Amino acid sequence: MITDSYRKEDGKMSPESVFGPGRQFCDICIMAFSWRLTAMILEEHHPEVVADLASTNGHTPIYALTYKGKKICF
Repeated sequence: MITDSYRKEDGKMSPESVFGPGRQFCDICIMAFSWRLTAMILEEHHPEVVADLASTNGHTPIYALTYKGKKICF
């Protein structure tokens, strides 16, 4: 596989080296790029807002819900 050619060493930079150690929000994180999928999950599961991602494009809420004992963020 192509990944066999990747170096196994640690990277020179990481989020922790820039921002310091962070807290763990969840067990699983899903990047949802579909507004329809997000709307469906919001309607069916009523997740809570646990964080806010601010960028030049505005603010994006980070939601969390518990499913089968796992905390899932999206």
